[in-house]
Amino acid sequence: MEARESMAEVIKNYADLIKHLKGVTPEALRNALEPVFDKSQEYVPHKTGALKASGELEVHGAMGSAYEPEGSITYGNSEAWYAALVHEYVWLNHQPPTRAKYLQSALEEEMDSFLSSLAVDYAMALGGR
Repeated sequence: MEARESMAEVIKNYADLIKHLKGVTPEALRNALEPVFDKSQEYVPHKTGALKASGELEVHGAMGSAYEPEGSITYGNSEAWYAALVHEYVWLNHQPPTRAKYLQSALEEEMDSFLSSLAVDYAMALGGR
């Protein structure tokens, strides 16, 4: 019986930890994605401004919501329907620093800072428990 009670305590502590980290995740995702979004805004072609203006950074899924935490950066809307084409057509010329692969380049360049930002936010959350 003692082993079962001990294991039940371990499972409860683990579940509490996961719940705590899920609560921190939306803010941690936003902190980690903001530099990626900012860099993509530097790189996105802005001939008319519609494509750049269509860029959005969204984070969903707060504690107590029905959704798991997730973050996304998107480009394109009814005015900038061509976002995916501009992103993928690498043969099109753009005035530097703008470019094709504007979002992919930003993510690849910021990957280390993205991971570091998540590590810092989670470490702070765990230290504050």
